[in-house]
Amino acid sequence: MFRVYLIKQREDLYTSIFSNHHAILDGWSTPILLGYIHETYLKLLDKATVVSTVDHSYEYAQKYIQDRGDDNKDYWDKYVGQIEERADLSGLLSSTNKQILISEYKHIIDPQEQALLIQGELYNAIKKVCQEEGVTLNAILQYVWHKVLSIYSNSNQTTIGTTISGRNLPINDIESSVGLYINTLPLIVNHQAQKSKKVIELIQAIQETVNEINSKSDISLAKLQKEGKRLFDSLFVYENYPTPIKNEEQENKLSINFKEGVEKIDYPLAVIAYERNNELTFALKYAGELFSKDSIDQLLSTMITLVEQIAANAKQEVQDLTFLNAKQHTQITHTWNQTEKTYPDNKTIHQLFEEQVEKTPNNIAVVYEETRLSY
Repeated sequence: MFRVYLIKQREDLYTSIFSNHHAILDGWSTPILLGYIHETYLKLLDKATVVSTVDHSYEYAQKYIQDRGDDNKDYWDKYVGQIEERADLSGLLSSTNKQILISEYKHIIDPQEQALLIQGELYNAIKKVCQEEGVTLNAILQYVWHKVLSIYSNSNQTTIGTTISGRNLPINDIESSVGLYINTLPLIVNHQAQKSKKVIELIQAIQETVNEINSKSDISLAKLQKEGKRLFDSLFVYENYPTPIKNEEQENKLSINFKEGVEKIDYPLAVIAYERNNELTFALKYAGELFSKDSIDQLLSTMITLVEQIAANAKQEVQDLTFLNAKQHTQITHTWNQTEKTYPDNKTIHQLFEEQVEKTPNNIAVVYEETRLSY
C-alpha cells in the first residue's frame, strides 16, 4: 500500500520518493507523517531516546462510524433524492469522443492539468469579500465551479463530489492522526430559481450546505451510489491542510526541500484548489483523451471571469453575471456582427459562428439569445 525509494546522489544529498495508495492516507495525513519522520530522524542523529506511542484515533473513529452508521441515513436518502438531472458535459468532449458517457468513464489514460493562479489585486479583492461577508474561499470557488458546469451543460441542477476532511468526529487527537479520514459526498445546487437572487446569498447557502454535509459525513459514498452508479462526474477538492511549523534549529541540522506531489484521480474532471503564500491556485485535472486543451481553456476562462465579477460586486443578482471576458464579448458582438466584412479563408460569418459554437456550445448559445446576433 506504500513504497519508499531512497536515491543517493552524493554524500550529502539524497532524494526520497514516497508513493502510497489513497486507501490508507489522505492529504491531511501526509505533512503529519513526514513531520514525524523528520523529527524522529533528528532525534536519532542526536542519540536521543525515541518514544513510540500507538495512535488509536483512526481505530476509534472507524468504530464510531460503524456504531452510528445509520444515524444520518434519512437525511442522506432525502438529500440524494433531490437529484433530478445529470449535467451533460458531452458538448465539451473532443469530436472523436462524443459517444462516450462521462458518468461511466472510470479509467484515465492521459491525465492532464491546467491551472489558474489568482494573485495580486484580484486575490486581495476576493479575500475582502470573504472577510466582509463571512464566507470562505472554498464556498466561493464551489459556487463558481457549479455555475461553470451549469453554463456548459445547460443544466438547471448540478451535482459535484465535494471532499471533506472527515475529522470533525468526537475523537481525541483526530486532527493530528494519520489515516484515511477524508470522504467525498455529493453537493447539489439548483440553478432554476436563482436568477433573481444575489450571488452572495447563493455562496452563503452553499457554505451552510457544506457545513451540514461535514457534520453528517459519517456515511460511505458507496451506500449512496445505488448499483455502483456514480452520483457525479466531477470532483471538487479544497486543500486546507495544517502547515507544519518550521524549527530553525532542526533545519540547520537537516535541510529538506519538498519538490512536488502527484495524485491520480479516477474522475474525468476534478478541481484541486488551495491557498498558499497570498495566492490562490485553481487547478483543473482532466482526462486528456476526452477533453481538448481548448475546451479546458474555455472552462478556466469562464471561471476567472466569474471570480472577477464576484470580487467586484458579490451583491449583484445572478442574472446580471456575464460569462464572457471583454475580448470574447467584443469579438462576438462587434467583430462577428460585421456581416459585410471579408473574412480570412473566404469563410462566411455563419461558418465562423458555427465553429465557435462547436467549441463552446452552451456558452455561445446563451450569448446568441441575448445579443441577437445577425449572421
